[in-house]
Amino acid sequence: MNLKNLNLSYSPKIVVTTKILADSTHEFLHYNGVNMIFHKKHKNYSAEAVVRTLLQLHNSCSSITYNNTSGDKEESYEGKLNETINKELDLIGVAPYLIGRKYLFDSIKFTIESIDNTDNNTTVVQHLVNKYKKSNTSITKGMHNAILHAFRVSAPDTLEQLYTGTVNYETGYPTPTDFMHYYARKIAKEL
Repeated sequence: MNLKNLNLSYSPKIVVTTKILADSTHEFLHYNGVNMIFHKKHKNYSAEAVVRTLLQLHNSCSSITYNNTSGDKEESYEGKLNETINKELDLIGVAPYLIGRKYLFDSIKFTIESIDNTDNNTTVVQHLVNKYKKSNTSITKGMHNAILHAFRVSAPDTLEQLYTGTVNYETGYPTPTDFMHYYARKIAKEL
């Protein structure tokens, strides 16, 4: 059943658990609207872990408005932007319970919103420091840890398919700046 035809006032998340790691399966699932895929072969997989992740994701995204019937263009763009950023972070494996996910989410969103605002001289890090009242080092470390977590727990084939941005070949994962700019460009094109 196509959930979009139901005209729900919210956008349900579609989750699949599978033992299959094939790229063709992932492509099929994502093409058909699956938001998250949990691999049963992952060493930390359990039904409880899946439910716990979904609950944490729900709690971290509860401020997002998914109202599809809104006539306000600005509000629907904001909701679509938030939803798209969260979807991309979910797909790559950035866990919702990590503090760095909030920093990555806000850095991507700020970068996208800054594209049209040439009067804004605030850097992404300055924005995050002001918003969270944390040090530059703490914020950068949080983003770094969230990216590192995603690149450690996600299947290499999935990462290769979903993240085509710059990767530091010495460490095997992107810097927070490269990661943020890659997703800002990708999402800005989509929207």
